[in-house]
Amino acid sequence: MPDLNVSQEQLNEVFQRLRQRWLNSGDAWNDKVRREFENNYWRTIEAETQATLKEMGKLAHIINQARRNVR
Repeated sequence: MPDLNVSQEQLNEVFQRLRQRWLNSGDAWNDKVRREFENNYWRTIEAETQATLKEMGKLAHIINQARRNVR
C-alpha cells in the first residue's frame, strides 16, 4: 500500500502549482466570468482540497499508530 503521506505531499504539490497558475491567470483574465468562476468553482475546489489534505493527515496519523500497535 502506498504511503498516505506521499500521496498527501503529491496532492499538495500539484494543488500549489494549480493555485499559482490560477493566480497568474488573473493578469490575462480579469472579468465578470472569471469572478463567477472563482465564486462558483475555484473557491470550492480550494476549500475541498484543503479539507482533503487535512483529513489525509489525520488518517495517515491513525494508520501509523495502528501499524505501531500491530508490531
